[in-house]
Amino acid sequence: MPVVRVRTREGVEVVIDTDEIFQAANETVQVEAAVLKRATDIANRARRLDAAENGGTADITLDRRVMPNGRLVYHVQSTDADGEHGTSSTARRRTLRRAVGSK
Repeated sequence: MPVVRVRTREGVEVVIDTDEIFQAANETVQVEAAVLKRATDIANRARRLDAAENGGTADITLDRRVMPNGRLVYHVQSTDADGEHGTSSTARRRTLRRAVGSK
């Protein structure tokens, strides 16, 4: 458990549980809304890329998950595994990676 210990000038020890602060912040409506907005923006870009390059055949979905450390994430997923990774007969389009902005 990450804990920060600080001693004031008066000699009072202040103990801050950073995990507790992280958990409390992560459970706010504002954080959930921001994470969902970012995931939705990525999914929309992926859909546009797929429509332009693959005829819009992939199903792009969002999957809400909570990581073991309590962090909320949305996974943006595509049913076009061949186009995402490439095969001997399919070009590697990397739609999801490009939608995020990765090189």
